[in-house]
Amino acid sequence: MEIEKNTYHRVKITEQIQNINSASTLKARELIDSGARCCLTDLILRPFFTFLRSLVLERWILKGCKGAIISMLNAYEEFAAYLKLWEQKHVSEGGDK
Repeated sequence: MEIEKNTYHRVKITEQIQNINSASTLKARELIDSGARCCLTDLILRPFFTFLRSLVLERWILKGCKGAIISMLNAYEEFAAYLKLWEQKHVSEGGDK
């Protein structure tokens, strides 16, 4: 649920973080249902590349600070989804790995 380019200025940060939480939960469920796994590199690299994709390929860099913030929020959504996937796997196993 990445932020749409023409509505970024209309949404308050609190609302956007709530939206990110909901969207990352849905994505984590989809990942769990598909049998996906999560490791440390997923938690580090996926958000990083999401940030770069958002900033450069989706051209948020042209919006300056606002574009950087939106790119960070997109990366955070990806991080949260994979963190929830990791949490589900480790909580269900009953251990910390």
